Amino acid sequence: MTVRRPTTLIWLVLLFIAGTLAYLNSLNAPFVFDDGLSIERNPGVRLGNYYSGSWLWPRSLLFITFSLNHRFGGMDVRGYHMVNLLLHLLAGILVFFLARRTFTRIGFSLFSPDWAAGLSAAFFVLHPVQTESVTYISSRSELLSTLFYASALVVFSYWPEEKIGFLSALTIAVLFALGLGAKETIISLPLSLLLYDFIFIARGNARVLLKHWRFYAVFISLGLVGSVYLLRQWLQFFQPDPQLLSPLQYLLTQTRVIVRYIRILFIPISLNLDYDFRPSTTFIDAEVILCSVILAALIVMGLYWRRLYPILAFGILWFFVTLAPTSSVVPIQDVIFEHRLYLPLVGVCLMFPVLSRRKSVACVILGLLLIGTVFRNYTWADEIRLYNDIVEKSPMKARAYNALTLAYMKRGQITQAETTAKLGIANVSGTGRYDLYAVLGNIYLQSGRYDDAIMAYTNSLGGQDPALVYNNLGLAYLYSSQQLQAGPAIMSDADRRALTVKLLKQAENAFMESYHRDPSNLTSLDSYINVRHEEGSVEQWRLQLTAEVAQKENFETLYSLGKLAWLDRDYNQAASYFERALHLNSDEKLLHYNYAYALDQIHHSREAIAQYLEAIRHDPTFWQAHFNIALVYWATGDLKQAVNHLQEVDRLNPGYKPALLILAKLFIQQNEPLQARPYLQEILKSDPQNSEAINLWQRVGS
Repeated sequence: MTVRRPTTLIWLVLLFIAGTLAYLNSLNAPFVFDDGLSIERNPGVRLGNYYSGSWLWPRSLLFITFSLNHRFGGMDVRGYHMVNLLLHLLAGILVFFLARRTFTRIGFSLFSPDWAAGLSAAFFVLHPVQTESVTYISSRSELLSTLFYASALVVFSYWPEEKIGFLSALTIAVLFALGLGAKETIISLPLSLLLYDFIFIARGNARVLLKHWRFYAVFISLGLVGSVYLLRQWLQFFQPDPQLLSPLQYLLTQTRVIVRYIRILFIPISLNLDYDFRPSTTFIDAEVILCSVILAALIVMGLYWRRLYPILAFGILWFFVTLAPTSSVVPIQDVIFEHRLYLPLVGVCLMFPVLSRRKSVACVILGLLLIGTVFRNYTWADEIRLYNDIVEKSPMKARAYNALTLAYMKRGQITQAETTAKLGIANVSGTGRYDLYAVLGNIYLQSGRYDDAIMAYTNSLGGQDPALVYNNLGLAYLYSSQQLQAGPAIMSDADRRALTVKLLKQAENAFMESYHRDPSNLTSLDSYINVRHEEGSVEQWRLQLTAEVAQKENFETLYSLGKLAWLDRDYNQAASYFERALHLNSDEKLLHYNYAYALDQIHHSREAIAQYLEAIRHDPTFWQAHFNIALVYWATGDLKQAVNHLQEVDRLNPGYKPALLILAKLFIQQNEPLQARPYLQEILKSDPQNSEAINLWQRVGS
């Protein structure tokens, strides 16, 4: 595998340049879909919890790489994308060496081994279907797993045939174990090695294959151990999901999915991050029958061609073997994803030089693939473009409407958000429709249209998370009562008081219903306490809670007493109750947040910072905690930390004026007026008459 030929170096440089050009316009693509759960809201990534003690957990290596990204680059997406691209290019290099070794073995006559290997690797690197694996940050699991999978295959292909035995097996077993730390789909590696051995080394001769029994004995043993381990992990975390297809239904559906995959490989158009793919539930389905015939024919061709056209045979059979973990009988909620083609393409791309047959034809095709990947990355580079693309291609699927609506809301484009949510409600059926009503309620809540929000939340109660809906419904009632009190007098004082009391009682009932449905949601209890306090009917309740605490301390009672004291601005007593509550439950971010605020008010700044950090530890996207801790750091003179947390507020809650103003002040305070200008410009863009921003702008100069 030594790089000793000038053409090899040229090909590797060309692969690097072409791959970089294909993905250069995606380096600023935002976090999307699972990136939020895997990275943005994952405390383990933020705190480096994956560095030790978790190596034996599935995908531990994946999360270690995310943790390292965060350690050296924070939440700057460019660092995550650059790592993904580097892994993709390394995989392309491995494909090159695998292809060169394979074409040398069979004595390929159309091109030199370097040319055949270069064309194969370029096909792998430039194919547009790879975009999802490379640009979707959470799909790094595919990149890492394939890197170790391909490394094992390259090692096996270059190992002297007469020495294939225990040592080679142990060497590849290390790569196999590393691959398990990236993604469980590497479990098919032993079968892929057997396939390569059978076609290219044993040349279809079972006797030659049996000479390598020592190698496969090790892998059978390790495979059994790995399978038992993965099964135990699966059983430990498995929760029955009524939404999943049965194994038979999933298998029937996958016959159609695999045919779609084949079409994508040969005609990579209409790519989609989130397909709306109809499940198949019966054998008596024309599409299932036709697709089953096509797949069976391909498998027969692969077996028949093992000696006549070994490259084509290997590519076909590799495709089915490497797809098996996700496209067979083990049900997965999403039946189709393009990133599942990343590993299958390693073997399939070897077919490209054989099928193209001429260098000129191959280069034209590669040029078209490069253009296709650039255009696909253009779609990925902006979340609104990406989600609009999904909505256009999957107009009856709720997930894209939810994501697109949220993206519009983050940019302050409320009208577009409302239009998108209503379009989704009109097109989507089932529980997804209820969830879109909840999203519409959030839009109305943010816009101050509380009556509309109440109606939308009421319509969403059939969705998947009624506890959250009841909590938001309570907020709508509460804000409606506050709006009524602050608004113009359009009714008598008596009628206004009566309506206010009614709205507060409805808010109280909604919060309590939310808490009863999900006692782990402290936000609902906290809001319930706020409403009771606003109603002014808490003294009897406080006495009752105090009596309960005297009998036996429990978390809910201590928290309630602490929050009542907090609302009365008795922060010493609030801090005392919160501290006692922490001994019973230290996993609630809201408890740490309120405790931190109370500590700050009684001038215990160091302890307040520690509690705010605990709140952020539990929820890295808790922007209110980032804002408050920034104020404490500012007050204590730690301007660097204050800036860091305020910039995180700006990332999580764009356009939040208090954070922007303080950021501008901090940079001015540090004699960096140029750094202050973008924040002041952002404020003045939405609020041109903001006097404080105008004064600061005059100080920094135009």
